[in-house]
Amino acid sequence: MKHKRWVVVALLGVAGLASSASAGLIDINITGALAAGNESLYLPDHQWLEGRDWGWTPDTNPANGTGTVSESWIAGAPVTLNVEALTDGIDPDVTITKSLTNNTGFAWTSFQIDLLQFSGFGPLSVYPGSVGSSRFSVHNTTNFGSGNAQMIFSLGGGDSAVLPGQNVSFFFTFNIPGDVAFKMVQTPIPVPGSLALVGMAGLAAIRRRR
Repeated sequence: MKHKRWVVVALLGVAGLASSASAGLIDINITGALAAGNESLYLPDHQWLEGRDWGWTPDTNPANGTGTVSESWIAGAPVTLNVEALTDGIDPDVTITKSLTNNTGFAWTSFQIDLLQFSGFGPLSVYPGSVGSSRFSVHNTTNFGSGNAQMIFSLGGGDSAVLPGQNVSFFFTFNIPGDVAFKMVQTPIPVPGSLALVGMAGLAAIRRRR
């Protein structure tokens, strides 16, 4: 009888280790890239699809996860993505890695990403040391008391603007208190005067056709 009790205790201990090993992030879902009238992103079939435009994988540490986003920008209006992270109650760290192609027709000197939590969910917090970019070496991160966060990526010494046809990547890690849902609002910021130059070039082309 004592032997059976030890077997049960041992099995419970193994089950506890297995559950703790799988604890943390269960799923990341990203939607809403082309809300009504939002034409800043190019999507072949006008749909934002997992596996093509975005996806997610668990990290080596099973409590955490990484979301990967790929975007082709064709206009400069802000783009809002809705992000939902589902956990099993553990507070994981989530890394977002974004790869963008500038097809807007104007150069970018900075880029802004705002994380705005939906009502009813706990606050998220971005780790400033985790924020980075392949093209912008200056990163200003603000975690607001309301639970929202803002990241501004700017040119530093030796950096050059992201020209049309070029790529840029962004990455950042944030902690979430269990399940969370928030808006990720993204805005490319043009070189001062570049939009005016694009407009003048368009007018010149129209005049030549006439």
